[in-house]
Amino acid sequence: MKPKIKIIVLMIIAFFVGISQFIIAGVLDKVSLSLGVSLAYAGWLISSFALSGSIGAPLLSLMLSKYSTKTQLLCALGIFLVGTFLSTLDLGYHALLLARSFTGMGTLYFVALAYGLASLLAGRGKEGSGISYIALGFSLSQVVGIPIGRVIANLYGWQMIFVIIGVFVCVGMAVIALCFDTQGSSTPQSPREQVKILKHPTILLSLSVTAIVFFAFSSLETYVVPFISSIQKIDDHTMALCFFIFGFFGMVGSRLGASVADRVGVSKVLVCSLVGLCLLSVAMRFCGDLYVLISLISAYMLTIWTFGPTQTLNLSKLSPQSSSLLLSLNISFVQIGFALGAFVGGFWVEHLGVSEIPSLQSVAFALALGIYLYVQRSSKE
Repeated sequence: MKPKIKIIVLMIIAFFVGISQFIIAGVLDKVSLSLGVSLAYAGWLISSFALSGSIGAPLLSLMLSKYSTKTQLLCALGIFLVGTFLSTLDLGYHALLLARSFTGMGTLYFVALAYGLASLLAGRGKEGSGISYIALGFSLSQVVGIPIGRVIANLYGWQMIFVIIGVFVCVGMAVIALCFDTQGSSTPQSPREQVKILKHPTILLSLSVTAIVFFAFSSLETYVVPFISSIQKIDDHTMALCFFIFGFFGMVGSRLGASVADRVGVSKVLVCSLVGLCLLSVAMRFCGDLYVLISLISAYMLTIWTFGPTQTLNLSKLSPQSSSLLLSLNISFVQIGFALGAFVGGFWVEHLGVSEIPSLQSVAFALALGIYLYVQRSSKE
């Protein structure tokens, strides 16, 4: 199988495992009713996924690092399928919490491995292009997967979504088992040697940039509906159209970012992205027109999704021998950023109002930019 086809296979699998992460938010009302729990308790299913994945993915990376990338991919998908299978059964709330834990670990570990393998398969000088395919599959799962999942849930029940996901992931797993080889894996370091990289300030500061950026992103994404409504009230159909537009620009950014970085350099793309996010946040704070705001948020989605894959490429180059661990940690820091952003954003909205969310973002993006520039200057000295 040609390398490009392998990357596309990984992208398609990333699409389906990505749906498993985001779909619960799209059918939360139906899950809550089915399980007989409140929306707040149902929301813990999302937290269970994120928390288990952010802790479990790096641990799995350490424990399985001595095996080939192919074996690790199959293990990740195997863990994912355990959670998916449990999700299809009517075993109650606590069993579903456990299922979401398995699904979270499998999903985030697979995505980290897929990023690393895609960059290798793309070849020298095209690593960003390979990574952008995986990012595209993951972003597509939000834009296309959630609406389709909602339709399936309305027709056949929300468990059917996980049945369909499981079938397609099984097919993808078979393709990996039959058509992928073990070449392209570097000689693995021991877990102790890999953990040592975390002692380097450059690594920790780079990961903190990831957390801060997605903290800011989460603060807007969580409260984007009331934020838009604070400018002008719009109906549900118009709001859905807005989300489709935002998702489209997010897909463009996910495909564009790391590919451009291959041509002009990672540093330039990251700096331009962070500066752009700062400026867009300030512009949103003082915007009073609905159409201008939608345009600004669309540009914001393009920029934030340009940053994500490029930061992944950046971390993969910091320590190539430990790239699997670093990419797992990067995804973990994304999840931590999302969780903190939603929490602090809620506090911010309660005390200062939803219109001040862009102020919180602009400060966070400026901090992330300062840290990144400091890391760049330190690495040159």
